[in-house]
Amino acid sequence: MTVNHTNELAESTRLREAGQTQQAAALLARVRKESNDPVETAFLALMEANCLILAGDLRRARPLLDEAERLAGKDREVRFGIEHETARLEGAEAKPALALKRTLRILQEFKDVLSGPDYKTRLDELNAERAMLLAEMGQYEAAMPHLLASHATDPDRADVTYYLGEACFRIGRLEDAISHLTQALKQSDLPPVLRSRAQYFIAYSNYKIGAYAQAISWLQKLETDGLDAEVPKESVYEMFADSFAKLGMHAEADRYKHLAQSCDG
Repeated sequence: MTVNHTNELAESTRLREAGQTQQAAALLARVRKESNDPVETAFLALMEANCLILAGDLRRARPLLDEAERLAGKDREVRFGIEHETARLEGAEAKPALALKRTLRILQEFKDVLSGPDYKTRLDELNAERAMLLAEMGQYEAAMPHLLASHATDPDRADVTYYLGEACFRIGRLEDAISHLTQALKQSDLPPVLRSRAQYFIAYSNYKIGAYAQAISWLQKLETDGLDAEVPKESVYEMFADSFAKLGMHAEADRYKHLAQSCDG
């Protein structure tokens, strides 16, 4: 990299870390068009794709990864980056099986790159992504040791903490589920799509252990925030109805029973 490009790369990193991913992508696109070196251009295309994936602009990310693939040659570090970002793109495209298969292959094929001290963070990211992909595919028992290890490495990582909580819920460790999911909700960077699911699983965990007042409290938070497509509305109303009934609050129980019956299912 030239010194000028190094400075612009540092600025793109600052923008990305500040959440200004589209601005970072635009800066990288300008630098990429000025580059005459194929490997450098591949690296810049790779970084630009990373910013677009973070921004949710998946349509524009795919051609950049194709460009990086075409220009990277045999550069191991760039080829590693292409594979990693492609796995992330597949995950973002709701293709967890493909993303997991690629992630496992990366961990095996790029051991030489990942063993370097400069790649410790990337190795941690790959291990976390493997853990979360296993959970997304419903392989909760297999995911558990990886989730625990990733959570120990970075206890403040909200998405890992969420999936650890969901995995605990799925395998019946309800008190642990409540603890981890509550912790995840305290993190400002928990994706909105996971926030409503976390509230639902906390409510359901409290319901299953007979803590009906706590279940109602969490269901009310969920209802106030708005029931989205991630949460089964009929199940929420049924939990409301039964929790109120268990507490002897029959008028409220009847109201939610009728709401549950009015759902399309």
